[in-house]
Amino acid sequence: MHGEKKIEWRSFPLKENPVMAAVVMGVCSLFLYLVYECWTAPAETSRKTETPQVSSHTLPQKERETAKKESSPEKGAPFILLFFALLLFLSLRRFFLPTIYILDDEGVSVITAGWVKKRKWNEFRNAYFHKVGIHLSPFEKPHFLDSFRGVFLRYNRKEKNLQQEEVERFVREKIGQGDGKS
Repeated sequence: MHGEKKIEWRSFPLKENPVMAAVVMGVCSLFLYLVYECWTAPAETSRKTETPQVSSHTLPQKERETAKKESSPEKGAPFILLFFALLLFLSLRRFFLPTIYILDDEGVSVITAGWVKKRKWNEFRNAYFHKVGIHLSPFEKPHFLDSFRGVFLRYNRKEKNLQQEEVERFVREKIGQGDGKS
């Protein structure tokens, strides 16, 4: 198309804000450490159970060691840590991985790690302009589902001043909105 306008930029908070990156990595590391400690800590029971317990002294030494190794919570700890590390990474992927934002005459595209999220301009009813980016909302008024149904366009921190005015002007034009500051 001849007259199509397109704005494209990349945001990578991990690289753009090293102090915040250190804080996030520290909190994630602390969380994973606590998961490991909780998983591998021996289970303490404060009450006595009614079921008869088999004394480990009645088993031969070799069987006691085998039973202890098989029931050890440390055996499953690497898998639990991997699961929680993956969960953290996926929930924070827009922080850890670069995100490409593309605005054109048709709509908005957000690309993170090969995942593409495309939305047309006619799906948005409002835009909220913040210091760090723009939140596009499908609702005319603030709604509790905004964070789930909307799209957040984060500015590149290093190039913020260069792109912010152009992006805000383009979004206002497409959504048909006057001031919309929040």
